[in-house]
Amino acid sequence: MCHRWWVNSEIPKIIAMRDRLIEYFFWGVSTADEVELSSTRISIAKISNCATLLDDLIDDYATYEQLQLFKEVIVQGWDVSIVANMPPNFKFCLEFIVKTVHEVTNEATKRQGRDMMPFITKAVCILLPTFLLHICVCVCVYIYIYIYMKIMAQKIAFF
Repeated sequence: MCHRWWVNSEIPKIIAMRDRLIEYFFWGVSTADEVELSSTRISIAKISNCATLLDDLIDDYATYEQLQLFKEVIVQGWDVSIVANMPPNFKFCLEFIVKTVHEVTNEATKRQGRDMMPFITKAVCILLPTFLLHICVCVCVYIYIYIYMKIMAQKIAFF
C-alpha cells in the first residue's frame, strides 16, 4: 500500500531524492508491531518519507525565502495557495506533502476521535527552524569558500 502510494505520487519522476520508504515502513513495524496498528505503520512510513522529501527538496532546490513561504503555509493552517508563485516542481512537492499530512491526520482523527493536526503542525514547526539554519549555514559556507578562493587567486597572481 505504501509503495503504491509513493509510485502513484509521481514524485520520484520529478526530483531526485532518497528512496527509503521500505526502511521507514520497517521502522514503523519496530515501533508499532501489533496487528491492529497497521495504519500506524503506514502513517509512520508516509510522514517519514515526506520529511525526507522535504529535507532533500530543501538541500537541493530551496532558497531561504521559499522555506519561509513554506513555514507560512503551515502557520496559516496548511494553506497551499500561499506557494502559488514557487517553481512548479517545488510547488508540486509541497502540495503533495500537505495532502499526505491531511490524509494521515484525517485517518488518525477517525481512529482516535480527536484532532491530530495540532500535533503534526507542532512537530513540523519544531523541524523547520533546523532547515532554516541549515540553509543559512550553507549560504555562509559558500560565501566563505568564495572569499577564500578569491584571496587565494589574488595571492597566486602575485607569484
